[in-house]
Amino acid sequence: MKETLYYKNNYLYEFRAKVLDCIEENGLYKIVLDDTAFYPEGGGQNADTGFLDNKEVIDVQEKNEIIYHTLKEPIEIGKEVFGKIDFETRFSNMQHHTAEHIVSGLVRKKYQAENVGFHMGKDAVTMDFNVLLNKKQIEEIEIMANEAVYKNIDVIAKVYSEEEVKKLQYRSKKQLSGSVRIVEIPGYDICACCGIHVSKTGEIGTIKLLSVQKYKSGCRVRLLCGKKALENYNEVYSQLDKTAVLLSSKHDDVFKNTNELLNKNKELQAQITQLKLKIFDMEINKIKESKNQFLIEENLMPNEMKMLCTKLQDKAEDVAGVFSKDNDVYRFQIMSKTTKLKEIAKELTKTYNGKGGRKRKLHTGTIIFR
Repeated sequence: MKETLYYKNNYLYEFRAKVLDCIEENGLYKIVLDDTAFYPEGGGQNADTGFLDNKEVIDVQEKNEIIYHTLKEPIEIGKEVFGKIDFETRFSNMQHHTAEHIVSGLVRKKYQAENVGFHMGKDAVTMDFNVLLNKKQIEEIEIMANEAVYKNIDVIAKVYSEEEVKKLQYRSKKQLSGSVRIVEIPGYDICACCGIHVSKTGEIGTIKLLSVQKYKSGCRVRLLCGKKALENYNEVYSQLDKTAVLLSSKHDDVFKNTNELLNKNKELQAQITQLKLKIFDMEINKIKESKNQFLIEENLMPNEMKMLCTKLQDKAEDVAGVFSKDNDVYRFQIMSKTTKLKEIAKELTKTYNGKGGRKRKLHTGTIIFR
C-alpha cells in the first residue's frame, strides 16, 4: 500500500507536487501527481475537493493504484503545483467515518450485527446492518458511542503484514489477502479500512443517531456528528421554538398541545362532514332521476366525494360522477350500475392531462383544465 501524503498526515491541507500526467476525458482533465494529500473516494468516504494552482478539483478517484484529480482545466505536465484541500469538508468526513466505526463496532459487539453498507450523503451518513434494530436499541448504542467520544481514545491506523493480520480479529466486508490497513479504536472497534480518521475520538465532538428504519432484511441508521450535528440540532430546535410560539406553549408541552389540537381538528372535521352530508341529502332530493347524474362541488375531501357519489348514484340509472374543484385541478369519482367505466375514466384523463385509478366499481382521478 502506497504511503501517500494523506496517510502520512491526514491533517495536511496544503502541499506541493509535480504533475506527471494530464489526461483529457469528456471535456475534463485528469491530473496525476507524484504525490498527493487529496483523498480519493473509497471505502464509503467521499473524495476531497479543493484546488491545484487555483484550479478547482471537483473529484478524486483511484484506479490501479493511480490517483486521478479531475479538473475543468488542464495543467502542464512537469509543472510543480500548489495543492490546497477544503479541510472543513475533509475534517467532517474524518469525524463521520470515525463515528461510523465506533457505532458499527458497538452494534457488532452488542447485537452480533454486521455493517453491510456505509454511505456519506449530503444530509447524513447512512449505515446498513444485517439485523433489524429498534429505536430503543439505537438510543442505547448512541449513549455508548458518545462515551467513546468523551474518553478521547487514540484512533490507531496501521498497515499489518499478511502474517500479522492472521493474528487479528477484525471487521471486514470481504476476504483480504496480503498486507492490510487496520483502523483500531481500542475497546470499541477494529476494522480493515482505507479511509482517513481523526487522531482521537474526542475530535468527533458528538454522535447523534437520527433515525433507524427497516431496510431489506436488516435496518438503516442515519448519523450526524460534529458541526453538522450541531447545525441539525439548531434547525430542529428552531422549528420547535416556532411551533411553541404558534401554540402559545412551553417547549415541553408542544407534543401534548399539538396532539390535542389534532384531535380537536378531527372532531371538527367529522362535524363538518356530517353537515355536508345533510346538505348533500337536500341537494340530491331536489334532483330528478335520469340516466346519468353529475355534480361539481368545491373543496371536497376524498371520503366526502365517495359519499356524495354513492348518494347520487341512487338518482342515476347508469353513471354517477362527482367533480371537486381545487384551483385548476378537478378530482373526480365516477360510479355505474351497468356501464364499464374504464374507457370513460381513460378518456377523461387523456383529454384533460390527468391521471386516475380503479378500485372495484369506483374510478377516481384528477384532471386539469387550462
